[in-house]
Amino acid sequence: WYQRRVRVSRKMARVFVNNVDCYIGEQLAKVFSNTVVGSTLEEAVDDDEGSQRAQVKYEVVGTMSDMNNEKPACVVDVVGKESADDLLVALMQCDIIVYDISTSESQVEDCLVACNALHEQIANFKSPKTFICLSSVMTWCKTKPNEPVSLGNYHVSLNLNNIR
Repeated sequence: WYQRRVRVSRKMARVFVNNVDCYIGEQLAKVFSNTVVGSTLEEAVDDDEGSQRAQVKYEVVGTMSDMNNEKPACVVDVVGKESADDLLVALMQCDIIVYDISTSESQVEDCLVACNALHEQIANFKSPKTFICLSSVMTWCKTKPNEPVSLGNYHVSLNLNNIR
C-alpha cells in the first residue's frame, strides 16, 4: 500500500514553469523542487527540524528563454517552445502550471496559446490542473475596463488610456 501511494503521489507531483533559465522561473523551480507535495508551511518547518519520513517532492519541467543557457539542476526536463504538440504533452502531464508574463510581452502570447490548448483538452484531464499566471500592475495598465465598477454608494470609472 505504501509503495502504491508514493507512486500515485509521484505522478501527481509535476509542475510546469515557463522560462526556468530566467530569475523568477529559476527561483520558482527551486522552491517547488524542494517542497514536499501536499505540505504546509508548518510541515516544511517541522521537516527542516529532522523529520525522516519518506517525502515526495515536486518534479519541475519547463521551457527556457534561450536553449543555449544551462538548464538549472532542479529542473527535470526542458520542453522546447517551438513544438506546440510537445508543449501540450508536457502541460497535460502537470498538475500545476505557472506562467510568468511580467518580464516580456511574448510571454503573454505564449501563456494564451497554452491556455487555449489546455482548454481544448479539458475533457481529457485525468486530474484537476492549477494554472498560475504571474504578472505585474504594469502588465495590465493598458487594459481597458469593460464597464464602470460600482462599490455601494461609490461609482468608479477608470480611464487607463492616459497612463504611460
